Formats: sequence, structure tokens, C-alpha cells
Amino acid sequence: MAAKGFIKRFCKRGHDTLLPGGRNKWGNCQKCKDDYNAKLRTGRPPKQFCPKNHDTFICGRNKQHACNDCMTIWHKAYVDKHKKRMAKYDRDIKVKNATRIKLQKKKWNAEHPDLVKLYDLRNNAKRKKRIAKFGQEDIHRIYMDRPEGMEVDHVIPLCGNRVSGLHVSWNLQYLPPKPNKHKGNRCNVKAISQWYGKILIEAGLK
Repeated sequence: MAAKGFIKRFCKRGHDTLLPGGRNKWGNCQKCKDDYNAKLRTGRPPKQFCPKNHDTFICGRNKQHACNDCMTIWHKAYVDKHKKRMAKYDRDIKVKNATRIKLQKKKWNAEHPDLVKLYDLRNNAKRKKRIAKFGQEDIHRIYMDRPEGMEVDHVIPLCGNRVSGLHVSWNLQYLPPKPNKHKGNRCNVKAISQWYGKILIEAGLK
């Protein structure tokens, strides 16, 4: 007599039930159950090898009983064949999403004018605190000499999440509009620390 709680490793048909997913929640062999369900659906037991000689007992089959390896090969070939069309579709989806988000933001701003005004006042107050008495000599020249198609960006954001910088000349750089918008108020703290350390060394402060 088997001890209480003992689980047999192999079922009656020789399937190893100690493998992950070997038994279902009722304690029955999951492989036997899958074979039984496949036989009910197709009227015949599943074949081990597909027409391209892939072992489907290893790679498995999808819900339509197609070989997973064959479907992977087909999907790669389909992507290579329709790469341009899929890229155009992705671009169209991005444009639609950007338009939808812009309309949602415009609607929210129209519905909450008091909150928008409050957020603007708070951001302006934070930015005024970041203007130092030093480092203001070349700021006007930096803005006047801005190349066409570029924007003036703060290397360390004025209202960053982890660290905030100052509105000084050495904290300004030129960036194209798209990378500047993508950067937002984020920065790499480790890279910024190394960059700021070099500035302190050049100024003789470190």
C-alpha cells in the first residue's frame, strides 16, 4: 500500500508526471488528458512528427494543432516579406495614438482650467528658484546663437524627479525637438555626476 501523500512519477501510459505541468489540479496526468481531448476533437491521436519532421511532442502544437516550430518559421518569413507594410502600419498606429492622446489632453485641460493654472504656477515657482546669481553671463548669447531647427535644453532638468539642475550657462545644450521632447525631465544620474565632476575640475573647485 502506498504511503499517504505519495505521488507516482509515471502514469499508466508511461508519461513523467513530475515534470512541470505533469498533473492537473485533480491529480491526473495532464498529457493523457491532452491526448484524450485531441482525440475527441480530431477523431485520431495526435501525430508525433509534423510534415517537416519537427517533433511536436517536444516543440508542441498550438490551439489549431499546428506545429509551433513551423509557425515560428512561417512568422519570420512573413515579417521579412511584409516588413515595409508592417512598418507603415506601426507608424500609422503611432500617429493615431499621438493624435488621440493630444485630444484627450486638450479635453482634460478644458474641463479642469483651475488645476492647469495651479500646475503652471507651481512649475513657474520651481523654475524661478533654479535661477542662480552666477553663470548668467553667456545665457543670452546661447539663446541668440541657437541653430535653426534646434532647441535649448537643460542637461540637468530644472524640475527633475531625482535631481534638479540650475538655470546657468554650463547647464544648457542644443537638442533637436524630438529628442528634447523624449528626454523630458529625465537624466542619467551616473553620467551627470561624471559630467559635473569634470566641470568642477576645470573650474578648480575639485
